[in-house]
Amino acid sequence: MLIPSTEALLCVVLLLLGSVGLFALFLATDQNAVEESQLPQHRLERRDEEAAR
Repeated sequence: MLIPSTEALLCVVLLLLGSVGLFALFLATDQNAVEESQLPQHRLERRDEEAAR
């Protein structure tokens, strides 16, 4: 027997909300990583940049 339409709609809504939630978590952690990478202790000095070349 097929899933009744209200249950199918609920499944689709839950999947969409879960996807949006995971994307929001990704954006939050990505923004945190960008801010943390700009802290002074994570900056490269010129000699480090030249050694990497």
